Amino acid sequence: MSDHFDPPRVPSPENVVAFSGRMCAAASVEDLRDALMESLAPFGFLGFTFAAVRKIKSIYLHAEIIATWPRTVQTTFQQHTLFNADPVILRSRTAPEPFAWDMSLYDDNDPVQAELKALRMSMGSEGGICVPVSEPFQGRSVLYLSGRGFDNSAAMILALQLLAQHFAARAYALGGHEERRGKQTSQQLDSGELSPRERQVVGWLAFGKSSREVAMIMALSEHTVNDYIASSVTKLNASNRTEAVLRALLTNQIDLS
Repeated sequence: MSDHFDPPRVPSPENVVAFSGRMCAAASVEDLRDALMESLAPFGFLGFTFAAVRKIKSIYLHAEIIATWPRTVQTTFQQHTLFNADPVILRSRTAPEPFAWDMSLYDDNDPVQAELKALRMSMGSEGGICVPVSEPFQGRSVLYLSGRGFDNSAAMILALQLLAQHFAARAYALGGHEERRGKQTSQQLDSGELSPRERQVVGWLAFGKSSREVAMIMALSEHTVNDYIASSVTKLNASNRTEAVLRALLTNQIDLS
């Protein structure tokens, strides 16, 4: 028996309508994730990551919203030196339109890029398609799809653009990015709501201040500032202080105006 992988070419217009309807009907983030993955798997896609991207001064911040890849893989990509060296991610920050990519994008002579290429290949991926979704206030989300044997024609990219728009709208609606006010302090850890002091600290981090600088501005010890940062990272389910800043922005808990 041949193990040749030969998925259908592209979703039909009827497919796109049906897939969009299923995503709109999703009652949870998990349902939404499964709806997109099950819809696109027959077309050669093996997994995806949906992330929010914001730029503050010269720094790009990424926050993973929904992903299908194993946590170990996600953690590896969140490591600073790998994340900022991935040519797919770097291009996605400013690409005005969707783009397809393959493993030739990675430089085998660069140890970090070679590691990233090996990581992607270990998941069975031969390439992918990135679909940016514009948002208000000069922000963007990006749907990163990876797979093998998929079609990267204009018809496929158009279908993915339409699906990504529906997916993004539903993801943010289900994610509860509307601020939940009035919670008791004992509930803040579970809700992801920062205390007033934590918001101040994270706000200064957004402007590029170090822990020492924040300590001087707020007349606190550097140790206390680092404690506020650590608790903010935990509450926001972030992997580091940079991601915590972005998640605080996404949930309207800090204002940079």
